[in-house]
Amino acid sequence: MGLSLPSFYTDPSYKTSQAKLLNIGSNMLKGDLLDYYKPIGEMGGKDFEAMLNLVKADAQTSAESNVAKRNLRGGLASNIVTKSVVGASTGLRWQDYMRALTGRENLLRLGVSTTEGVRSAGLSYGNAKSQYDLTAALETQKMAQLEESEKEARKAALWNTIIGSAIGGISTVYGAKLMGSAGKVKGATSIGSYMGVRK
Repeated sequence: MGLSLPSFYTDPSYKTSQAKLLNIGSNMLKGDLLDYYKPIGEMGGKDFEAMLNLVKADAQTSAESNVAKRNLRGGLASNIVTKSVVGASTGLRWQDYMRALTGRENLLRLGVSTTEGVRSAGLSYGNAKSQYDLTAALETQKMAQLEESEKEARKAALWNTIIGSAIGGISTVYGAKLMGSAGKVKGATSIGSYMGVRK
């Protein structure tokens, strides 16, 4: 029959993208992140410290202005300024700590879901490939059986033709012999009758 099944199609980017996702997900689970994403779960990072310094400077300026307006001097004024700066710093560091913990939790969840997604995609691909291979094998077997059946049918038809021709030939020869024998008998009788009449 010569019919060929189409090959199983695999997207060229499938394996590379799966490998990248697996690497990213695994690194997330280990806490090994790209520099761009590290601040998500980082406590007191470089960017945070830069922002904190700005806040502390604003708090100090505000406190000093407040002290000056109240005409306070000496240790009391210094104490008020220090408390304002420390209070701003402590609150922000606590918020940063909680933010970092939440970020790490989210990264953990994302790492788990990413690796599970890779595993699920791999299983789906494997199942689809196995199903295709099974279908292809069954179709190949089916086509082979059809070809074998057609071959046997052609062989049987050929033998029927040969046998039919042989039987037809034998019948023709045998019939001719019978007709020849009948002619001879009829001819002898006629001649005998004719000869009998003449006598």
